[in-house]
Amino acid sequence: MSSLLRLLIFAIVFAGLMGTASAADDPAEGEQAEAQDEGGGFDDDAFGDDMFSLEPVDPDLPEKIKKWNAECYGCHSKEGLKNPPRDDLDMSKLAGLLVRSNGFDEGVHTGMACKECHAEGYVDYPHGQKQRKVIKPCLECHRQRGGEIEKEFEESVHYKKHGNQFTCISCHEAHYMQVAEKIKLPRKIALQDNGFCQRCHESELRFAEFTEERELPNLNQVHDWLPNPDLHWGALRCVDCHSPVTRVSISHEVLPKEKAEKACDSCHSKDSALRTRLYRYAVEQDRLSKVGFLNTFLLTDAYVVGATRNEFLDRASLWIVAAVLAGLALHALLRVLSSALRRRKHNV
Repeated sequence: MSSLLRLLIFAIVFAGLMGTASAADDPAEGEQAEAQDEGGGFDDDAFGDDMFSLEPVDPDLPEKIKKWNAECYGCHSKEGLKNPPRDDLDMSKLAGLLVRSNGFDEGVHTGMACKECHAEGYVDYPHGQKQRKVIKPCLECHRQRGGEIEKEFEESVHYKKHGNQFTCISCHEAHYMQVAEKIKLPRKIALQDNGFCQRCHESELRFAEFTEERELPNLNQVHDWLPNPDLHWGALRCVDCHSPVTRVSISHEVLPKEKAEKACDSCHSKDSALRTRLYRYAVEQDRLSKVGFLNTFLLTDAYVVGATRNEFLDRASLWIVAAVLAGLALHALLRVLSSALRRRKHNV
């Protein structure tokens, strides 16, 4: 009886494995994945070869830009602060206006001249008193999605509360910020992007620049409904819950806490929202799909309950439970029959 039951379980598991492998090799699934990517993923060709639609430039421009920027770093760097190129610098003010050249070279604006954004009034020294806030509007370069971004931003909680006081650079650190596609590793993306939020929401001084209505809120208390908040903040971006889903990039419509996503199964499910959010740039999305794993792009970095399960193991476990129950029922039936036969034989 025991050998028969083991043989039955083995046959069921083997059949389930073969069925899973066949389903994984189905070309229709590949087409479905491509359709999902077209509907939710980032369209690499949306902006062409040049994200900023700049006109062709002379081949010597990169070297010219390095020279121009070196003139700025002559003052606005640790070296400039240590060995100032002129005697009439306000050293205390300069100390708060330093830029790391290596950080800038790794950021999204690498290859651009400082004066591309810091234009009028920055050539002469001393710079004008208000020149630090007079920079080129971001939308002059980011015009492909500029209209859409502006509409989203005007619906955000930040704009509705603070109006024009809140600008792009209130969140985006223009000197060092990197695009998610370049960073690739989701936890590093979350570390950078959450840092933008934390600059205000964990700093009383910075928070007071925008509002004097109330004290700095305690984020743990505000998120007391969220299990293991520190674990979530280390693996997700604030905007993954505090923004609506869009097809291209992340939405600039930052939602207030009342409208933020609080449904756990939006991420912890087969159709996880992480597919079109933080993990849209994961490069190993299909590495484990042929052995039955769901959302394999997550498995390269994280384990998300409900989203990273294995379909084959799900089916196999159900078959095993069913087989065990069937075996118990069969065993009970055989015992009843054998008992009845023994009684009948005894009576005869």
